[in-house]
Amino acid sequence: MSLSTMTGVTGGSVAGFTGGSTIQFACVGVTANRMELVVEADTPLTSRRRVVIIVVPPNPNAAAPNGYSQARSIFRFIKPKLLANGKTVANTAELKVSFDPETTQAEVQEMLDIIAQAAAINADTRRMFKSQILNG
Repeated sequence: MSLSTMTGVTGGSVAGFTGGSTIQFACVGVTANRMELVVEADTPLTSRRRVVIIVVPPNPNAAAPNGYSQARSIFRFIKPKLLANGKTVANTAELKVSFDPETTQAEVQEMLDIIAQAAAINADTRRMFKSQILNG
């Protein structure tokens, strides 16, 4: 199967991960719409993995179709990598969900189900993410 003919399941249950190692995150900062967590066990600090979670509620917006902006939630995982030349880069994986305030929880769940499958289950999309090649 290829990306251009991929399939997804909606309305089912999401399988959990088994095996592997547990990563423990600790909260290092919270504001009204943002939370930052780090893996405290990571040393040195320059290689510390972290998660940034941002939630933006809908706001009045006269230009929007229903008078409100879309609600947005962002979950960003950042994993620094020390390069052979001694410099550090921040590899990032991000899940962003935007939806109109009239969207039902079931509709949001369908969106989450499809993106979870693309990131973790579907071999074609995993291959695309790893290789950074769009092969339809």
